[in-house]
Amino acid sequence: MSQKFDVVTAGAGLSGLLSASLLSMKGLKVCLLEKNAEIGGMIQPYRRKGYFFETGMNIFGAYKKGQIQRDLFSLFGVPEDTDITDIPAFEFISDNKKYIIPNNRRDMFDIFAGYFPEETDALNKFFGVIDEVSDALASKNFYGGSAFKKYFGQGAEDFILSITDNPDLRDLLRYNALLSGYNVRTTSLYVYAAVTGSFSLSAGMFTGGTKKFIEILRKNILENGGEILTGKEVVKFDTEKNTVKRCICKDGSSYEGKMFLSSIHPKNFLNITNSKIIKSFYRKRIMQLPETKSSFIVNIILKPDSLLFAAKPVFINKGNKRIMFYTPASGRNGKFAGVAKIMSDDDYRLYKKWYMSKTGKRGKDYEEFKKQKAEDLIAFTEKEYPEFKGKTVGFNAATPLTFRDYTGTPEGSSYGIEHDFNNPELSLIPNNTKFKNLFLTGQSLNFHGMLGVSVTSVNACSLVLKEKLF
Repeated sequence: MSQKFDVVTAGAGLSGLLSASLLSMKGLKVCLLEKNAEIGGMIQPYRRKGYFFETGMNIFGAYKKGQIQRDLFSLFGVPEDTDITDIPAFEFISDNKKYIIPNNRRDMFDIFAGYFPEETDALNKFFGVIDEVSDALASKNFYGGSAFKKYFGQGAEDFILSITDNPDLRDLLRYNALLSGYNVRTTSLYVYAAVTGSFSLSAGMFTGGTKKFIEILRKNILENGGEILTGKEVVKFDTEKNTVKRCICKDGSSYEGKMFLSSIHPKNFLNITNSKIIKSFYRKRIMQLPETKSSFIVNIILKPDSLLFAAKPVFINKGNKRIMFYTPASGRNGKFAGVAKIMSDDDYRLYKKWYMSKTGKRGKDYEEFKKQKAEDLIAFTEKEYPEFKGKTVGFNAATPLTFRDYTGTPEGSSYGIEHDFNNPELSLIPNNTKFKNLFLTGQSLNFHGMLGVSVTSVNACSLVLKEKLF
């Protein structure tokens, strides 16, 4: 017999958790279905050798009082006293040049202008767009959309090239490409400005790691009468005309709802939705959309009391390598760091011979390939960031196949579907569907990261509730 709820949500990654928390706080009876044994998706932590590591990133912007992420946290029921470690600045190393990038809008222009005093016109243009998009994302303008329409069809790279001929300044303005979808050549100016703008206001990471953050959302859902069920892989949305009736899971269980949310990847959603109401041309369009690159992440255990904790992530661009290195606050031990993380982009095609394999059963050649790749990244980081040299005790690595299997993204893409400014109408997927009671959410819809997923989740919840939430 089916169980009945006000809202059934497929997928308990970040977007599913945020949406379920908000809707349950609004008095709706919510059921959250997750295929894995643990919830969290790209923010899911895991334990190795006594240490907790986050699957993906643990850094977000605009989290301070009066800024958009803080307002969004409030909507989702994240208490104001949640412990967040402030990240006062980023460091950027490019071809032996080092820059400090303050995560404070008041100082950022002055610092950049100090590096490039002859480029104030270019910097005024750059920060003009950053400020315009940031202002549009403020809660008071949340449903305006003017900056989105204005800048989504423009390219971030084209804009940077148009405002300055200085190659060093161009490199600096691309400093956070790893957090903006990897491919700055196709990334829209809106997405790049939204990500950059959020970090120009403030940046932080959860002091206790994503484990405590997930627990806050879990507790909200359960205390408000919701249910979170793991090991429940949704394999079908049972529909009748333009209405979804129930979710059917792989184990045969089914869950009826008045409303439904899908936070699973849009391509996977289409694979389990057979209704003829979704036309073949729409299916073909979505299935052919390119994915963003995946990531290769090395989680490192450090020698005790060897590396000082520094809340200052380092971006390193050199040759054909782009990495981000930082020490998560969740691994801090007094004034020292206990763990570190290296993140780089990666190509799913490099793993073709293991496409059909499963986690833990990929074979010795895969483990050797992964180990060599991790050691190369560690050596590269040690060379460019000498403070790190010789501090490693052990490590574990995640490849695109890891992300594919645990987060359900095709090709293990880190940021979902690529939002190519060259084809804005094709690469933008709305929250609405052809079904009157089914809405989509997740990072493939709007833009990615904590802020992008939070914005998309609020949009989806607004449609469920039929009301504006700001």
